[in-house]
Amino acid sequence: MPKIGMVIDDDFFFVEFLSEALEKKGYQVIKGYDGKDAIEKLKDGPVDVLFLDLIMPKIDGPSVIRFVREKFPDNSFPIVAVSSTFIEREEEFAEIGADFYFAKGPLEQMSEQFDRLLEKLEGGKRTDGTTSNFFAAGTFYPREATFELVGTVNFQKAIVDHIGVGILVVDRDAKVINCNPMVVELTGRPIQDILNIPITHLFPSREKAEIIAKLKAVAKNQEPKKVSLAMIIGFRKVGLVFSILKLNDQIAGWIIAMEDLNQWEEQT
Repeated sequence: MPKIGMVIDDDFFFVEFLSEALEKKGYQVIKGYDGKDAIEKLKDGPVDVLFLDLIMPKIDGPSVIRFVREKFPDNSFPIVAVSSTFIEREEEFAEIGADFYFAKGPLEQMSEQFDRLLEKLEGGKRTDGTTSNFFAAGTFYPREATFELVGTVNFQKAIVDHIGVGILVVDRDAKVINCNPMVVELTGRPIQDILNIPITHLFPSREKAEIIAKLKAVAKNQEPKKVSLAMIIGFRKVGLVFSILKLNDQIAGWIIAMEDLNQWEEQT
């Protein structure tokens, strides 16, 4: 049987480049164009190698990597992180958690580097969290504007990750596309059981109708701009606040804030 490679990137032409290169090496290729695609397609099982863009809308690359590591703990297939910002993110390699790092560049210059990468990949060697498994065509230099952008993104992510409430981002199809560590704590579920599932599946089934009603209410009226709901999850009383998510004045989904109400009762 041919090996299976998965290529996930929101750049159509880059997906085609990598897919054709893998097919020439005898791989069967599964294509996807964002993190939601990756998670949905990985429901069918692991692959032999995953090429994954780090910066994508909705579910980003690092979130998919965490999903993969938790979902397939006994089948740790190699993950190749793909990006044009590696020079500015070199210190983050260990945190990103990929096995190989492939820098984007002009398509005509990447074929040789791809061959080198595949040779090392098929040799079974993994990264040690350093730049030893970094592949790039030509010489790359840090860009000040990209440094600033990466720094801003990391700062905003740190705020969301360390805030004392759970933050859920729900897509227009009512599936979860992002959550912070507090959501994992409040729901008692690992990340692979949260991302890309219908939001109603995350909470007790008895609350399904009420959750749907709240989502509809805030999407239809948008006034008030938020609605609230309290429920019991396990042994916790949890408060939920539903808000609409807008991008460019268009409804893009919902944001749900979660808070442990027991802590306030204990303090009073």
